[in-house]
Amino acid sequence: EFGKRGGLSGTITLMTLSGSSILIIGSTGGLGSEFARQLSSQGAKLTLGSTSADKLSNLGVSGASAIGDITQPGIAESFVNTALNAYGRLDGVIYAAGAVAFGSLGEYSDEVLDALWQVNTRGWMSTLRAATPSLAAAAAAAAEGGSPFALSLSGVVAEAPTAGMAPYSAVKS
Repeated sequence: EFGKRGGLSGTITLMTLSGSSILIIGSTGGLGSEFARQLSSQGAKLTLGSTSADKLSNLGVSGASAIGDITQPGIAESFVNTALNAYGRLDGVIYAAGAVAFGSLGEYSDEVLDALWQVNTRGWMSTLRAATPSLAAAAAAAAEGGSPFALSLSGVVAEAPTAGMAPYSAVKS
């Protein structure tokens, strides 16, 4: 039951993640690693995307490994294919990769602006484009309670821009 404080009442039906094939991009970062640990403990079949094989091996979570830089052409497709080859399907994608920079807008070089865009926006869009056919297939084949998903993490700066973070705020919107 939920919403007692807000005056709403009802029940929430949570999907079962046990056995679900989930791709986590940015799986060795702070939030990504927490998603990986929690989903693993719930029995999800994980494909762990990271730029670092060393960090991935130190994560301590089992799953298929997908190593690559999401800003590079073909990497999103490679990550999705790793999940499909490992588990035969893809039920969910979590995009936890991110880049941040601080300073006034005048201090940002074009290289920094490009990096923010590539990681925070284009990487997600490339991933979503690559995963959509598999997620659509999972939706068509879903049994009761199954529901494919795609999740990208944002930040409060997307809705309430912060001084010294204008470019980051813009790409996280």
